Amino acid sequence: MKVFTTKYALTQGIDELDVAMIEGDGLVSDGNRFPTYYRLGRDCFLDRTEAFADAEKRRKNKIAQVKRQLAKLEALVF
Repeated sequence: MKVFTTKYALTQGIDELDVAMIEGDGLVSDGNRFPTYYRLGRDCFLDRTEAFADAEKRRKNKIAQVKRQLAKLEALVF
């Protein structure tokens, strides 16, 4: 089964993983020696369009966060 991970979308892009099974609580393991777990519906998706929508949402949130940080830095007075 293929899943599309967006957990590290801003640094590594959207990854496509082949997983053997999805556990009952929605955890997906990538199956490596030191596995990384993804939460289905939050960090990984079964549909490519949902993954791209989530990555876009993450990008917009990061842009807003950086703008808030810039405003705080510009407001500093020494």
